[in-house]
Amino acid sequence: MKAKLLNVVIGGALWGAVTLIPWDPNLGIGTIEKLFLLGPLVVVPLGLQLAGVDHPWLSLMTAVGVVISFLKPTGTIAGLLVAPWLMMCVYVALNGLWRARKRVASPTQHLDEISRVVATIGLVVGGVGLLQSRWGMEPMGFREPLVLLVAVHFHFAAFVTPLMAAEVLGRMPKENRGLRLVLTGCALGGSPLLAMGYVLHVRGLRLTGATLLVAALMIMAIWVLRNLRGVEPFTARVLLGVSATSAVIAMIYAGIYALADFFGAVWIAIPQMARTHGAIQAVGFSVCGLLGWTVAETKNESKLQSLTRRWH
Repeated sequence: MKAKLLNVVIGGALWGAVTLIPWDPNLGIGTIEKLFLLGPLVVVPLGLQLAGVDHPWLSLMTAVGVVISFLKPTGTIAGLLVAPWLMMCVYVALNGLWRARKRVASPTQHLDEISRVVATIGLVVGGVGLLQSRWGMEPMGFREPLVLLVAVHFHFAAFVTPLMAAEVLGRMPKENRGLRLVLTGCALGGSPLLAMGYVLHVRGLRLTGATLLVAALMIMAIWVLRNLRGVEPFTARVLLGVSATSAVIAMIYAGIYALADFFGAVWIAIPQMARTHGAIQAVGFSVCGLLGWTVAETKNESKLQSLTRRWH
């Protein structure tokens, strides 16, 4: 397990340094930027490991380029520094599609595999958003911080939610077909609808997408909390418990923000959302959740697989 997590440990140490160093205010490295960097350095490597992608050092090397990019002024050089990260995301997505090509014939039997593939496809969207942000582009008239927030969403919620759903789906009894389909639909459909709502400027689509994501996380949180006793070792149990609890708290903020957006009001400003919802979602839900499943799978994978017959 230590060897598998070495790149994550290095990435975490680098993120800690970036977070604690008092940077020149002119660089513009604020709360949103610091939270985002947790994605390439820690969250994505953990997620790719769960997705079965065996290129840990590739993600770390390209993530270093992303960090350096934020130390440069927005423009061509900053954009070029994140281009390798985007290429890595494209490679991971294509690799996932290739491996899942045989699952298309019976998709309902492989909802967990499909969820993992969709998660990697979301990374590509996040990589494009990151490139646009660092290059200083204003796609379709959107400006910062909204452009960077696209990258944030698709490196966290749109990436982690399907991966976490895949872990739950892989252990949920096949007899729970209705719940499995609902969870899959919510986890995979929320982010695309949310993005379409912003692109098309349709508040109803944005609210629908946010509602699906909230539903997916609530379903997973309740299911995990109900079945924590079946998780081994104790470390994984604690991490998944923290993740599930964090998901509930983060979704309360997300729900309030989505409702305010639908009514054209501002109940929680973006900076406050970053400090509260963003921090809880990134550290509590994403890091603890992915690390929890990683520890569980690495420590006692065979026993966890046997729980499929017992968990309900």
